[in-house]
Amino acid sequence: MIKLFENFQDRNLLGYDSETNAYLVEDYPYGFRQRTQIRYWIETTNRGDRFCSQTKNPKSGRWNKPKKSTYQTLGAMYLDDQEHVAWRTLDNFSNPDEVIAFLQEIGGEDKLTHEQLNQLKLLRGEKVETKTKGGKVKKDYTVRFLKNYRKTEIIECVVKFNRPDNVTVREIIDALKGTDQKKLNTVFDNDGTVRIKVDKGYQIGTISRDFYETHKNL
Repeated sequence: MIKLFENFQDRNLLGYDSETNAYLVEDYPYGFRQRTQIRYWIETTNRGDRFCSQTKNPKSGRWNKPKKSTYQTLGAMYLDDQEHVAWRTLDNFSNPDEVIAFLQEIGGEDKLTHEQLNQLKLLRGEKVETKTKGGKVKKDYTVRFLKNYRKTEIIECVVKFNRPDNVTVREIIDALKGTDQKKLNTVFDNDGTVRIKVDKGYQIGTISRDFYETHKNL
C-alpha cells in the first residue's frame, strides 16, 4: 500500500535509475567502525519499480551485491527529515486519491519515465500499447489452456489481462475469439472453466459457453 509522508517535492531524488546513474552518499556506516559509500536508485522493469541500494567494501574498494526491494507498481526516492534516502510507492491497491497525491508530490506525470508512465496507465486500468522488436503491437493479454492432473484433457482456459481492472466484456469476448476455438470448445465440452484474470492474478469472473455464444457475434 502507499506510504504517506510529509510534502517532499523539494527533496525528491528523481532520475536515478541504475548502478551507474545512482544517488551517491559519501559517508555511510559500514560495520561497527568503518565508513563507506552507498548508492541508491529505482530499478524499473515490466514488473514495476523496486528500490535498490549498494554499499562499497572499504577494504577492497569494490561494490557489494545490490540489495533490492520487492516490486511495487510505482516508486519515487526522496530525502526524509533525517537526510536519509527513502521511497514512497503505489501499488494495485492504491486508491485514486493516493495516486493523485503521489503525482503531486513528485511534481507531475512528466517526472515519470516512459516505462513508469505505462505502469501508471495500467494502474488506472488503461490500455498500454507495446510493440515487438519487429514493430507489431503486442496483445495486452495472455491465454493459457490447462489440462487435468493426468494431462489427458483440456479442462481450463485462463485469459489474463495485464492491468488491474477496467476490462470490458467486449475485450474479453474478443480475446476468446482470437484464441484456438477447438481448444476453447474442448474446455466447454469437458465442463471446464474459462477464467478471466487481471494483473497480479486476481480473478474477476468466469465465462460460460452460453454467454460466449451469445456475445461473440454481436
